[in-house]
Order: sequence, then structure tokens, then C-alpha cells
Amino acid sequence: WHWDEEENRLRFLGYVRRKMEIQEPKDWHRVRRSDVARLGGGGLVSRYPSLLSCIAEAYPEVLEEENRAEVSAKKRKGFWLRRASRKQFLLDVKESLGVRCAEDWAHVTREQLTKAGGRGALQHYRTVADLVADSLPEEGERLRRRLANAPPKRDWREKEKRRAFLESVAKECGVALPEEWHRLRSEELARAGGAGLLQRYGNNRRRLFLSMYEERDLGESLTLGQRVSRGYWGVPENRRKFLDLVKESRGIVEKAEWARVSAKDIQDMGGIGLLAFYDGSVWRALCDVYSEEGEWELHECRPSVTQGYWDSEESVRAFIRSAEDALGIERPQEWYRVSFDQVRQLPRGASLLQRYTLFQALALTYPDERWDEDA
Repeated sequence: WHWDEEENRLRFLGYVRRKMEIQEPKDWHRVRRSDVARLGGGGLVSRYPSLLSCIAEAYPEVLEEENRAEVSAKKRKGFWLRRASRKQFLLDVKESLGVRCAEDWAHVTREQLTKAGGRGALQHYRTVADLVADSLPEEGERLRRRLANAPPKRDWREKEKRRAFLESVAKECGVALPEEWHRLRSEELARAGGAGLLQRYGNNRRRLFLSMYEERDLGESLTLGQRVSRGYWGVPENRRKFLDLVKESRGIVEKAEWARVSAKDIQDMGGIGLLAFYDGSVWRALCDVYSEEGEWELHECRPSVTQGYWDSEESVRAFIRSAEDALGIERPQEWYRVSFDQVRQLPRGASLLQRYTLFQALALTYPDERWDEDA
């Protein structure tokens, strides 16, 4: 896999350093996960418990700078005995651990929290759930209800059981396996009880599906981004070949049908290097690779919306989730950096804003968040 190669990881982080104009170690602290994802590194940072640990692999001096800044605070006697300290720690690491709601804490392990710097916070608690319940009471209560109703842990040792689980979830989601494997998202697998299965494969969906099916059955596009030679994506013919394969696999005939393909889809099909070449933008790639098809204005690629479509709150939530993928948003508070024009340019965005304000749509999706429309 592309990110398994240390050379690829180091080369990409060097690219991020140049794009973000990093001059010295402390400058890295203004880089966010969403910035790295926008530049094409979403798959890379998902391999690490935090963005800091990802950067430190190539630039260990960043970790030294972080330690110097925090050692006096975290080593101070009694630091972890204060609930405010434990609460702030959990709030700080929610984003990097993929926690979007209270129930997501059920998938966080002690090892992940320890790697994120919370060894001291855990030492007085038997489980992660106990720590969350004491430090974040409201989220802890919802987490306890979730765990009380959780099905018994699955045994993933047998390949037949793993495959049966994948096929069951795929059927429920209307996904045909194996050829449409990339449509089955990690969140859907985890929600169905497959968090432990994903962890067995380092939370890497491609690795999971490759263990179940023949590589040729998953589609040729799966291998395009793997271990390509230096400068591969700099060749126009290679970029066209990849997008032609995406077009074929998705059955795309009209320009408007490209609206179904997100940057996350391109990444999952092995096109992480392609996205990096175009600063993470699928539309820039289309404008360049298929320039002979004329202007690629986003409004030309916006699918129509049927009457009553926005009456369903699920439609609103689906739009917000897809917009987060397109805009590199990984936690709700990052919506404050998004403009209304950016939302309008997204497929179905203008239609949504005719029915709701952006903050009304966000409130439906994240009812537990407080939204300040004047911010």
C-alpha cells in the first residue's frame, strides 16, 4: 500500500511543509488534520493516533518542541487529579481519535489514549468508558447506555465470519461486493459492530477487503496508487488513465454524474497521489484531465433535487456528511471556516440553502453542538 512505504510518507510530509510554508518546528502547530487531508493525506493521518505523531516521524524535532512546551504542565504534581485537566485532554484528542458523538468513545482503546499522551489520565480508571463518564458526565451517560445495549463482542478469527459480516452490512447498505467495496464506509462498518474488525487491519478498509477477496475482483483502480514510481502522477497520461478507470467503475457517462465522486472516493481507489497533484480538488483534476470537454463549472455538475427531497432530515445529514468529505472537515467546529459560497458550489448545496440556513442544517446533523451564527 502507498502509505506503507516510509519514502512515500516522508515525501508527502515534505510536500506539506512546502505548501504550508513551514520554516521552523513551532510552525507545524498551525497545521490541522483538515489541512493535511485537503492536500491529499487523509489516508496517511488516519494511520496515527494524532497529527503530531504523524509529523514527528519525519520531523522528530516537532515532538521535542511539544514536549518542552507541555512537560512543565503535565508533569506538575496533581495535574491529572483535576477533572478539568482530564476533561480538556479528552476534548483535545476527540478529533484525532475520530470521536464525533458520545457513542464513538466505545471504539477508543486505552492504547490510543496512551499514545495521545493520556497515560496519567488513565491510571486511576479501569476502562476508557470510566474515564469518559467521570470527566465528561453527559457524554459518559450516553456512552454507558450505548455499551449496555451493545451486542456481545464478535470473534473475528475465522475468515468465513468476517466475510459473512461484510456481506451482511453491504446488503443492508445496498452495496454490491466485491466490485463496489469502496462505497462501504468505515463508519457504516463500525456502526454495525465491526470496529474490532477494522482494528485488526489498522483501520484500513482496502487491507480488510484484500484479505477477503482477490485483488482483481476489487477493480483495477485499486492498484493504481500503490507503489508508483517517483513522478508517476506528473505524467498526464497516467492521470487520465486513472480517471478513465474511475469513470468506468462508476458508470459515468454525463459530466453531472461526476458529482457522485468525492475526494474520499478517489483516495480510497488509490488516487491519493492524484489528489495531491491538484491540491486535493477533484474538480481541478477534471478541468485539467478532461479539458477538451469544455468548462467544468460546478453548477453544471450539480445533480437535480426531487420535490420534497429536503423534507427528510436524513437527506440534510447526508449532505452535511458528503460536504465534510469534500471540504476536509473532520470535526463540527471546523464548519466555522467554511463560507456560504463554498457550500453553494457543492452538489445540491444551492438547493439546500434555499430551504435551510447552513446553521439550521448543522443543528439537525449535530443537535448536541451549540452553533453561533454570528461567529
